[in-house]
Amino acid sequence: MKELELNESVTVTVPAINPWFGTGLLLKKDRVYKLEVIPDTQTWSDGPKLPLFTADGKTLLYLSVMYLFIRMPSVKWFALLGCIDRKRSTYFKIGTYKEYKAEEDGELTCFANDALGLKDHWYKHNNEGVMVMKVTRIS
Repeated sequence: MKELELNESVTVTVPAINPWFGTGLLLKKDRVYKLEVIPDTQTWSDGPKLPLFTADGKTLLYLSVMYLFIRMPSVKWFALLGCIDRKRSTYFKIGTYKEYKAEEDGELTCFANDALGLKDHWYKHNNEGVMVMKVTRIS
């Protein structure tokens, strides 16, 4: 796993189809990282019948019943999320830009804010596209 030096950057490509994309980056507790989707106009999709989403996601009222199953209900549908080592307690919204102070040591894991369940059916059968994100350690 790669640990970033101060002011070092790497680019990772987060696929919508992967419900737990391990970036291979080791974040260290109390260090601050800048996470930015470049360009911020990139889109990914949650199936052919839904609109395209940027990393900031969208509110879809006609899918409100699905918010019972969405991974982070307080965040818009299909927003880019992150966490440490797949731990729900560390979920956070990245969106198109986030400065994040790591809560603990571990791998940065990223995913779309989608419904999780049914053996990841929605991820593997509906989700398409990627978000290219630059990660920089800033302190």
